[in-house]
Amino acid sequence: MKQLFSNINSLSSAQTDSRIAFSWFHRGLGLIYLFAIFPLFFQITSLIGSNGLMPAEELIALSKKDQGLLQTFLQFPSLFHFFQYNVTLYVLVGLGCVGGLMLVLSFRVFFGALLAWISFLSITSIGGDFFVIIIDLFLSEVGFLALFSTYYLEKHGYTPKLVDWVFRLLNFRLWFSMGVIKFYLPQDVWSNFTFFDYFFQAQPMPSPAAPIFQALPDFFKHAALIGLFLGEIIVPFFVFGGKRLRRIAFFTFVLISSLIQLTGNYGYFNVLSIILALLILKDGDLKLIRVSKVTNSTNIKASLSTTVKILLCYHILLQTIYCILLFQPNPHSPQNHFNYFFITRTSENKFLSSIAKPFELTENWRMCNPYGVFRGIPYYHSEIRLSGSEDSIHWQTYEFKYVPSGKTDYLGFYAPYYPRLDHLFFYETIAAPNYKWNPLNRYYNENNNWVCRFINKLLDNDPKTTQLMKHNPFEEKQAPNYIKAEVFRLSFTKDDNRCWAVKPMGISKIYSKTNICKKPIISFEEAMKTIYSHD
Repeated sequence: MKQLFSNINSLSSAQTDSRIAFSWFHRGLGLIYLFAIFPLFFQITSLIGSNGLMPAEELIALSKKDQGLLQTFLQFPSLFHFFQYNVTLYVLVGLGCVGGLMLVLSFRVFFGALLAWISFLSITSIGGDFFVIIIDLFLSEVGFLALFSTYYLEKHGYTPKLVDWVFRLLNFRLWFSMGVIKFYLPQDVWSNFTFFDYFFQAQPMPSPAAPIFQALPDFFKHAALIGLFLGEIIVPFFVFGGKRLRRIAFFTFVLISSLIQLTGNYGYFNVLSIILALLILKDGDLKLIRVSKVTNSTNIKASLSTTVKILLCYHILLQTIYCILLFQPNPHSPQNHFNYFFITRTSENKFLSSIAKPFELTENWRMCNPYGVFRGIPYYHSEIRLSGSEDSIHWQTYEFKYVPSGKTDYLGFYAPYYPRLDHLFFYETIAAPNYKWNPLNRYYNENNNWVCRFINKLLDNDPKTTQLMKHNPFEEKQAPNYIKAEVFRLSFTKDDNRCWAVKPMGISKIYSKTNICKKPIISFEEAMKTIYSHD
């Protein structure tokens, strides 16, 4: 134990030789903040405003009634608590953009990082299902850690090695989690090398390159799968190695992220993973930039403060726990997220419940989060098509901006922009809404969900809601009397004139003013039939 503390003190006082890498990382992080926050100017009130799909005011009111003001703030940390108005949401978006711009311009980088992080946390913590996607959790954690690197780089001109190692561990955990979690897929798509036969078309929002990659010969797809396993399971260990291994890790992560970015639209996730990978490198690795050697300075503090060392070591402990939990028998369970609320409510093990207590704030403030994507892969792309009618006989189709919704030939490039409504609506088609796996959001459930609010607002022809869509057939018309939701299964076709082959799944529900939507459109059993069956 004495040796452990000695090593921590040594890492906290030593300087890293990644000054230039951190400088470019901070600029890139500012750009990501702009990608994530600026588009909210045009959608935030429609999503979580007072008359939105998941009103933040309602979430806070329910929480206050349940557990009081202080606990509500600790569970949903946000400046919105103090001024609960729609204009406050716009102010938070504006402040976040200012912070991101300061990082991009390398102007008062610590203050910029702090402003962007607080603004983004204030929005996402009260955003319900729209802001619990993994990319938001990822940015929140990276933004939190960036507070330490920006402070020391700006104030002292260097970054302590302990900070460097926390980022390096995050790089490892991000990629290793994505690799290990694939061994727990409920299908045999890995063992029989068929993963890439379905992956490209099953994505939420495939790009125009996705059909090209799916049409590649099996040999290339099998080789790519082997390379993916090596890149996500073996290569992550290289981040702790020497110069050559670190370079291999960097270029591997950049290659994988770039290919995913090319074939699918996952918002800013892959761009952020590339920017984070910069911190694997040292200044000497950046051959294209003339670098002068960073020397120790005598006028800087000898070590990190005790508080900072505790926070960073605590973060390392959390990351280690998340890595260990990857190897539990059932990594699909909410325990894998080490979620405080889940454990304390469901565990009969008093010891487990007691050790989970300190992680409550960590969960709420998004300081450290679980990762691991593509735990399951549908065989097909699924679509819930919405139509409106005045007489329940003649139907007119609504169209989303970025996901198929009746226009079967649409594919586009729009990442790192992240269309929250479109993306989340896709996950409704596979019966995976976030209220089913995110106990933090326990005030919304199957009987109080945003999808039904969305459909019911279409029945009112609500302009704040319909502006989020590409085409509203009832624009400047009387509101429809009926809304129909039909489930379709889509797959890539070799027809040059069409991108998608569409098959109706026989699942159709009609809603009206007297038969309003109360439960999710598609059940879990129906989703399994739709996307996990070759019938």
